[in-house]
Amino acid sequence: MSQPDYGKAFEEIKREVIESRNLVIKTDSLLKNLHAELKLLGKQQVDVRRKMWVSSAAAYVLFALLCGLGAFTISGLRTSSANAELAKAEKVATEANLQMQEMKEERQQRETALRQATDAFRIMSTLQGDERLKGIEVLSKLEADKLPVLVREMLLDKAEQMKKEIRVVAFEQGKQAMRRQEFAAAASALTQFISLSPPDNELLEASLLLGNALVQTRNYAAAVEHLERYVLASKRGRSREFAQLLWVQALDATGARSEAAKVAREALDGNPTGEFASNFRSRVSRRNTRNEANTNVAPNNGSAAASASP
Repeated sequence: MSQPDYGKAFEEIKREVIESRNLVIKTDSLLKNLHAELKLLGKQQVDVRRKMWVSSAAAYVLFALLCGLGAFTISGLRTSSANAELAKAEKVATEANLQMQEMKEERQQRETALRQATDAFRIMSTLQGDERLKGIEVLSKLEADKLPVLVREMLLDKAEQMKKEIRVVAFEQGKQAMRRQEFAAAASALTQFISLSPPDNELLEASLLLGNALVQTRNYAAAVEHLERYVLASKRGRSREFAQLLWVQALDATGARSEAAKVAREALDGNPTGEFASNFRSRVSRRNTRNEANTNVAPNNGSAAASASP
């Protein structure tokens, strides 16, 4: 019976032990590699998480900034709109204040005009004689366009009626004073009459009378206007020639001798055989004589100047 081969078995056991050790070493190496890979993977996972956190934070910050910018923009738009509305409201308020001020001033002007109109009407209705003319002065100073139409028409009618009454009295007083040859009183009455805007026919008659009265009182400068009015507006006749004679006298007295001679010459041309033709002819002759004297003096002065010159 053969002996067991322990050496071979031992070799196999040794081989298996070596293989087992190699396997353990290989397993240990694989475990270390796995551990390193897991550690690397964990680090990568941490990095990924960190990046995700940073990205999330940046996203939140960006979102917050966008929200803030949007809110600021909306607030700015609302502020601009509110400012525009405020400016518009202020403009409307200013215009309203101006309108109220204008209405207030208009109301005050109307009240003032109505008060003055009442005073004018009272003066023209209650006072006597020429004192009533003070109502015309008050009426001329008020703003008639501020009065109601009916009030304005009533005042104008009252003023016209009063002026007509005073004109009648003044005209009659002036004519009576002329008959009595009270020329100063006549001039005063007729001046008042003409100042009250009489009709044209009465104005011409009063102009002749007033011109005559002013000439008689030696107020020649004032007489020229009235006499000229009468002469230019009237037709041929004795009254016109008489007015021309007075006009010539007034012009001559005021120093307008050339104009006086011209009026006298026109009167002669119009009626060479009239009642006052000799007066006009005398005035023209005096003018011609004065011109001849001036003509003779001029050559004598020229001769004297020639003899005096070296």
